[in-house]
Order: sequence, then structure tokens, then C-alpha cells
Amino acid sequence: MVAISNGLSGLTVQAPLSLPETDYKVSKLRAFTIEEIGSVSWLEQHSVLEALNLQAHADARALRDEIVKDSFVTHDKVSLLTIDLVICKAWIQYALPLLRSHLAAPNTNPLIPHILIQHQDLVANLLEILLHHPDVAKSMTEKAALELCDWCTRQLAWLSTSGRKFSSRGHKTAEEMIEQSAEDELKEREEEIAFNCAISAMTIVRYLTDHVASNALSLSVLHRIASTDNVAALVIPLLLKSPWKRSYTGSGGGIQKWKGGEWRLIPQAELHALDMIDVQAFKRALTVRNDLNVKIK
Repeated sequence: MVAISNGLSGLTVQAPLSLPETDYKVSKLRAFTIEEIGSVSWLEQHSVLEALNLQAHADARALRDEIVKDSFVTHDKVSLLTIDLVICKAWIQYALPLLRSHLAAPNTNPLIPHILIQHQDLVANLLEILLHHPDVAKSMTEKAALELCDWCTRQLAWLSTSGRKFSSRGHKTAEEMIEQSAEDELKEREEEIAFNCAISAMTIVRYLTDHVASNALSLSVLHRIASTDNVAALVIPLLLKSPWKRSYTGSGGGIQKWKGGEWRLIPQAELHALDMIDVQAFKRALTVRNDLNVKIK
């Protein structure tokens, strides 16, 4: 058994989780208000979600019974994740700018701001693995599914504007990193997390459109994706620009791809291979523009 600590006293999680452990942890998940973000109980639940996310991905990779997914469906907690995602996004948008200088202060535990801004990425990553399954989509309330559509739309809109600016920046030199202030470092971390969330949104939109097409989600979700939010209008420019790739300006040059939360150099032999994100974007553009709009009409 591997112990994984997030650095906070008393908040240590372990993986793998047994079925009873998983079921119990999921059953105890609750919604938090925006005022409760950062509280001890909120941090404890963040730690629990980290353990569940690790377990969900481990089960998927090993092709085992996906006990995390089953527990979320059984205890009707998928909609709670969507609520958590939306509230966290609101906190980052409205509260974080007011608290950034305080969180970057030397006397602040550096793990706290990291956890606060990384939480949205954690929940998005968990939803990304869970929503592969139609029964997870079916277990969401209509309101939660619509909120998730809107969240994905905001992330894709960010990716096409601020995300492109983020990806176009060159890598920092060692001197620049040393001279960087704590507040600037926090802002940079926020952008990295936002970029991760936007890439997760690409996958989540893919699953939502698939589940609508298979009638696992309602017509109102279909209308939100294809008409109100007009996801196709966001996805097609992203497919053309591919902000998840950039030119590498360091020694030797080359092309980098955003993978696993960082820029990685693409081997020469793989430069012309289709990237999974490209494939997802292309599929979403076709599905939303053709099949879904036809159904609405």
C-alpha cells in the first residue's frame, strides 16, 4: 500500500482503496459553500477526492472493476462533483484575486494556495474518468448536467483566448525563475491549472455529446451544447490553432505538447501523428455540428 501525503497535518490518503473504504468515502462526500473553501473540513474532503481520483485512474488503467465509479452512481454523488466544480471556478474567479497577495506571503503555508487552485483540476480530472460511462451521465440531475455544459463552454472559451497566450510563451530561463516573485509564481500556477482544466473540458464535452447521442442525457443538454453554448463554434477554431502544442525555443528546438500538466518535447518520429486531443476536437466538431443539430431540428 502506497501512502500519499498532501503535506497537511493529519491529511494523509492511501491507495489502493478497498471496496468498503471507497464506498464509505464516497457516501460521506458533501457539498460546500463558497465561504467554506479552504476550511479544515473542505481540505479533508479534498484529500479524500485525491485518493478517489487516484483509485479511479488506477482501476481504469488496470481494467479492473471500477469501484469508484460504481460508488458515485450508487450514492448519487456525481451531481455533487459538478456543483463542486462550479463553486470552485467561482471562487477562483472572484475570491482568489482578492486573496492572492496574502496567499503568496512568506508566512503562508505554500501548500495551501496550491491546493486551493488545484482543486478545480482535481474534480475535473475525476469527472473526466467517471463520465466515460453512460450510467454516470444518467445519474446526474438535469441541472448538474447543464451546469457542466456551461463550465466546459467557459473553459473552451478561455482556451481559445488566454489559453493561446499561455501556450505561446517561451520557457523560462533559470535566472528568470529565480527572480520571479511568489505572487507571479502563483499566477503562473493558476494559468497552468486553468490550461489543464480546459484540456479536461475537451474530453468531458466529448463524453457529454456521446451520452446525448445515446439518450443517456436529456434533450435540454443537447440544446445547451449545440445551440445555447454553441460548442462547435468554440471547438473548430481550437482544432485549427491547437493551443496544446507550441514551438520549443530552447536548445535544439522542436515542438512541445501539453501532457500530464507540463510541456513535453514531441519526438521527431511522432511530429505528424494525430494527437488524442486533436482527435477529440475533430470528433466533437463533427458530432455537435452535424448529428446534434439535426436532432434539435
